[in-house]
Amino acid sequence: MAHKAHAHTVQGLTPQEDLGVTLTHEHLFSDGSSFFELDDSDDAEEFANMPLTSHLIDRVILSSCSNRDNINLDNPEIVIAELEDFIQLGGHTIVDVTPEGMGRDPHVLQMISRRSGVPIVMGCGFYCEYSCEPWVLNATIDELMQRMVKDLTEGNDGIRSGIIGEIGINGQERGTLNYVGEMTPMEERSLRAACRASIETGAALSIHQPNRASAVPKILSVLESENMKPEKVILCHMSSIWDFSMHLYALERGYRIGYDNFGMMLKNSRMRYLDDSQRMDWLIEVFKQGYGDQVLVSHDIWCKVQWKHFGGGGYGHFLRTIVPTLLSRGFTDSDINLLLVKNPAALIAY
Repeated sequence: MAHKAHAHTVQGLTPQEDLGVTLTHEHLFSDGSSFFELDDSDDAEEFANMPLTSHLIDRVILSSCSNRDNINLDNPEIVIAELEDFIQLGGHTIVDVTPEGMGRDPHVLQMISRRSGVPIVMGCGFYCEYSCEPWVLNATIDELMQRMVKDLTEGNDGIRSGIIGEIGINGQERGTLNYVGEMTPMEERSLRAACRASIETGAALSIHQPNRASAVPKILSVLESENMKPEKVILCHMSSIWDFSMHLYALERGYRIGYDNFGMMLKNSRMRYLDDSQRMDWLIEVFKQGYGDQVLVSHDIWCKVQWKHFGGGGYGHFLRTIVPTLLSRGFTDSDINLLLVKNPAALIAY
């Protein structure tokens, strides 16, 4: 009998064919403290410690990492309400790629899943060096790999991860503003460990690339040296790389790419995001060039102003706003099903 693929969720196994509409890069409960930076205003300290309220939203959008409350997704009750919107629009499954050290809490995710009815696939592994716990900095490849394998096979109190990542690649040394290249030595060890954990367990690998086109060939070089199968990899945030030829560079080599910041209009010192119009243009072009089965979409909700509760699009934005627009621009129902159902299932089920 042929092996039947399942997604490994925080509530157990879900058959591949039951995953339905799936978002492959979200955060439901996370701690973004490592992103914090004071803005250059006269009241920066006061602003940093203000609770997020409606009158702060416009300012926070323009300085998204400078308000501590904004960068901590710490309210499961709001998340459950936000997921109800996602469900009502036809959504079903969420992949939460919050890695270890960024506030990941398996028990909270399991509670959110039970109460909302949304299957949640939980990530594992380590983010960029600047966010990692001290022990990670000097850990060996094998030590990092074994930590990921344990998360995937045993879990935390039996709550297992079902995907590796998002594995952070940035190039910035911890505690400094120094960039040492496309990735730090610690980030390279983490990436190699993630590859080996993927090969050992069968779980897919989700990689946070630093929104620099020059980083993509370096990342792929490491993957190829570890004999990773391209179809088991998703390169996240590719819609933040303005050079479309680099999107094709990855696709031509068989890798999956994530256009995973739909609805994001935030600004901070690290990034000025493109808008949904450009993201859709690229998505349509990817389908035209025959790579529709290698692209995945999501919102990467990592701060509170992205929630509907605070004026953002929430987890339902793509279904509510982008799907009708794509259909009006020539996408078919089959294209939408490929994008939101078949592609995610092919990635996360094993």
